[in-house]
Parts: sequence; C-alpha cells; structure tokens
Amino acid sequence: MPRYLLNVFNLLMLIMSISLIQWHSIQFWIAHTGNIGIAWSLTLEMACMWLWWQNRKRVAFVTSLLVIAGPIAFQVLPVIETLDRNNFDVSKHAAMLEAGHRNISQLEQALDSYLRNSEERLGWATRIDETQAEIEQARSDQLRLIQASPAEIHISNAFVTVSIQVLAISILFLTQILVIAQFRSLSADRNNVEIPEIIEIDVVASDDDFEGEVERVSKWLFSAIQESGKTQAQWAKEHGISAKSISLLKHHQTRKSEGKECISRNDLRHISEQMLIKNDPQSI
Repeated sequence: MPRYLLNVFNLLMLIMSISLIQWHSIQFWIAHTGNIGIAWSLTLEMACMWLWWQNRKRVAFVTSLLVIAGPIAFQVLPVIETLDRNNFDVSKHAAMLEAGHRNISQLEQALDSYLRNSEERLGWATRIDETQAEIEQARSDQLRLIQASPAEIHISNAFVTVSIQVLAISILFLTQILVIAQFRSLSADRNNVEIPEIIEIDVVASDDDFEGEVERVSKWLFSAIQESGKTQAQWAKEHGISAKSISLLKHHQTRKSEGKECISRNDLRHISEQMLIKNDPQSI
C-alpha cells in the first residue's frame, strides 16, 4: 500500500476511534460536571494524545486510564444500576407473593373456623360468605401478581455485555495509541534522513569520483522517493528537479554501457544541491 494511502487510513482510524470514545466520554462528564464536561473530556483526550506523541509513557499511561475511565463508567454504571434495580424488584415481588400467600392461609383458616362454628349454632352465614369472597379476591390478586413477575436479569449475561463494551473501548483506545506511534515514527524518519557527504562535482573531477558520486546520490535519491510514497514524477516536481535527470540517474550504468546519453555533471550537482537544501537548508 502506498505510504500516503496508509497515512490516510491511519488518520481515518484515529478520527473514528476518538469520535466513538468521545461520544461516551462527553456524556459521562456532562452527567457529573455539567456542560463543562465537554471541555474536561476533550482536554483530557488532547493531553493524552500529546503525551503519547512526546513519548512520555508513564504520564501518558495514567492519562489514558483517565480518558477511558469515563466511557467505561458510562457503559458499566447503567448495567450495575439495572442489576440493583432488578434485584430490588425481584425481592419486593417475592415478599409480596409471600404476604399474599400468608393472607390466603389466614383467611382459609378463618373460614374453616366459621364453618365449624356454623354447625353448632346459627348466625355465621354472613361471615362465611364475606370470608369466601375475600379468599377469592386474594387468590385473584395473587394470580395477577404471579403473572406480573419481573424477569430476573442473570449476572452472567450482564457480565458478558459489560466485558464486550469494555474490550471494545480498550481496543479503540489502543488503536489511537498505535496510530500516534506510527505517525511519530514517520515524523522521526523524515527528520533523520541520512544526508550523504556531497563532494564537489565539476568538470575537472575524475571519472572515479563522478561515478562514485552518481552511485551515492542515486541510492540517496531513490531511497527518499520510496520513503515519500510518491511517484518519481511527483517527487521530481515537488523538489524542482527534472524528471529526465532522475531517469538518467536511475539508468546511468545501463545507458553508459550502451553508449547512450547519461546524466551530466551539472545535472548531478543540481540534484545533490536540491536534495541537500530540502533536508538541511542551512548547509547550502
């Protein structure tokens, strides 16, 4: 993959991962600090990225924990609250069922007592009818309560859900760190381009000196083109060098053996000077 496409892909991954993490992080900070939470979230993210870019690993690691703590808490806390609320509802429902069961048992015992008393003397019919009606109502209420039983949330299911969310956030943040590390590496490579010693090239230089310089400049030139991820023509235009001169330099040995036109001393000097200016302007 060309270097510039790789850089575009890395930049896209960085933007997407930051956006997803910040979507959750901002909501967490706003919920706890108000509108200033937006600034808290974005500032922490920027500080973390800067610290990783500066290779301050220890401080960057601590800052990273703060950055991902918000999104993780935003995902985990609602699950914990839901579990607590569900446990409370289940316990409350079980207590109501138990109370209803005791009430029905007490009414049935009372009905049995009324029925036994009615065998010995009159006057219990009204009490018996009322108790039977109460039992029917209690059983009806108990049935509705059973049908309205809350669904119990299993801790294992909640644990799997939370684990997936935490893992996803961690991977996204790790992606940010890796992308920044790659950009940092590319920046370091550009700043540390090896600049070969450029000898004076003139009409009186010996053939051996000239051929040696052709070889050194050629290696340097095409290494720089490859590192840039650009085509030969694009690189030549950007550096103010003739594409023909680069082609002659590239095929110097072949053209020389075939007796064809080769790169001139002046063109080689121009390439050397232009590359030296681009990499170290103070040296010219």
